[in-house]
Amino acid sequence: MRASPVVSRLQRKNIMSKQFDVIVIGGGPGGYIAAIRAAQLGFNTACIDEWKNGKGGPAPGGT
Repeated sequence: MRASPVVSRLQRKNIMSKQFDVIVIGGGPGGYIAAIRAAQLGFNTACIDEWKNGKGGPAPGGT
């Protein structure tokens, strides 16, 4: 049985077509705080993080 992706193709296309003022790579302790603060300051912000699927491989996702 194949697991369904966390983010659909349509959602990925929609996200990829947007423009951001700030892109934070990594949703760890510093990354998610930086993303939240940038958004609080009014910047159009994206936080990119990697998730692991049930088999340990990369899967789309984020914080």
